[in-house]
Amino acid sequence: MGTERKRKVSLFDVVDDSAAAKMVKTNDNSLINHWNGKPYSQRYYDILDKRKTLPVWHQKDDFLKVLKDNQTLILVGETGSGKTNQIPQFVLEAVVDLETPDKRKKMMIACT
Repeated sequence: MGTERKRKVSLFDVVDDSAAAKMVKTNDNSLINHWNGKPYSQRYYDILDKRKTLPVWHQKDDFLKVLKDNQTLILVGETGSGKTNQIPQFVLEAVVDLETPDKRKKMMIACT
């Protein structure tokens, strides 16, 4: 085994300048941010491209199905897989269309 350290990839690093030119649609095919009613920025799309490279992204649908059927979940994954920063975002995105704005104001999502 080598002694080289793996470099952590920041979600805010732009690896490829061509990614900045992409205007991909989100999962719900909307170009409008549900939270503020404004179009998504290019920075959002750059970060989204990074999110899609994380291992946890490929398990998103499975996670949401299990979450729907269970009150409590214990997730285990490698360091850097996206557990801490992506899972709360998945939950938030999932409830945006399910709950009323009043309920969303009172909602709290925690990850420990």
